Amino acid sequence: MTMTCEAEAHFNTLSQQKGHQLVIILSDTCPDCIPVRRYLPVLEQFYPNLNIYVFNRMTLSETVVNLTIEGVPAFLLFQEGNLKARWTDRKAKPFIEVKAFIDAALKEDGET
Repeated sequence: MTMTCEAEAHFNTLSQQKGHQLVIILSDTCPDCIPVRRYLPVLEQFYPNLNIYVFNRMTLSETVVNLTIEGVPAFLLFQEGNLKARWTDRKAKPFIEVKAFIDAALKEDGET
């Protein structure tokens, strides 16, 4: 299930939940974010047990600074409240590379 979230406080509670949480940070002005929005439903199909949350970068100004997020789209994978993997550079992120990132992060935890 993908949820679009609006508040920094919501981010703080999500990152403390049990299980795996994929946080995707996008921006309305980012051309590389458009394809990510389009393939979100496909990600849901590949990872039905992964909670996926989408945030607008502008609503997470403090978090972006605290986590040194250099660009969007950004992907953060949490497990049991701990940041397990991050991909936060300024480059475009095609679906196949995002899937490889998620697979690698979940494999480290024995989830594949």
